Amino acid sequence: MQIHDWRHIYGQVGGQAVNFEASDQDTVGPSYQYFGYETSDGAWLILRFDLTTSGIILYRYAGGQTHAGYLVAWANRAALTYEYYSEVTIP
Repeated sequence: MQIHDWRHIYGQVGGQAVNFEASDQDTVGPSYQYFGYETSDGAWLILRFDLTTSGIILYRYAGGQTHAGYLVAWANRAALTYEYYSEVTIP
C-alpha cells in the first residue's frame, strides 16, 4: 500500500495554532511509512503509519521543537517512541 501527499498537519504548539509543512517522507518499508513535518519556527512532527495489521492503518506521532532535533529524529525515525496525536508533547 502506498500513501502519498500528506502535505499539511494543523495543530497546537504552546497553545498557538500552527501549520506543519511536509519535509520528508519514507514510504519504502512494508510495515511502516513515515512523514516528517516542520513549522517555520522549527517545531516538528513525524507521522508514522503502522501497516502491520491487515486492513488497518494506525497513525502515531513523535514531536519536538528544533530543526536540529528534527534532523536527528528523522535519521533515527524507526527508533522513536510514537504516540497518539493528543499525547504528543512538543516541549
